[in-house]
Amino acid sequence: MCQVLIVEDESSVSEILDHFFESLKFTYKIASNAIEALLILDKHQAVRLCLIDLHMPGMDGLTLCRKIKARDPMMICIASTGFPTLFSLVECRQAGFDDVVFKPFDFETLKRVVLEYDAKLQRWAKS
Repeated sequence: MCQVLIVEDESSVSEILDHFFESLKFTYKIASNAIEALLILDKHQAVRLCLIDLHMPGMDGLTLCRKIKARDPMMICIASTGFPTLFSLVECRQAGFDDVVFKPFDFETLKRVVLEYDAKLQRWAKS
């Protein structure tokens, strides 16, 4: 399974995602802001999928995604938002996001999305 970076500024949501990814047996890191996320990515080259909160203090998720994709265009970035009207799907796609999931999470949908991208990454690694 691919390594995941969760970028989430709300500790209660981070805890929920911690349990979710642990239950799926993924290896993952958690960052509480965009700067921390970039530092983790500098140190952990094996991360291949990022779940990024869009609405964070400081650097928002759109800007973070642009920075990540500039460094590594093959990184899978999934946007996470509880404010679907604040950030449009078009803005997310233009920033480089591969997908968007909404809070509160539908964990069956989140599981399906993460597993689909994990399978895609495994397929790409074989080519």
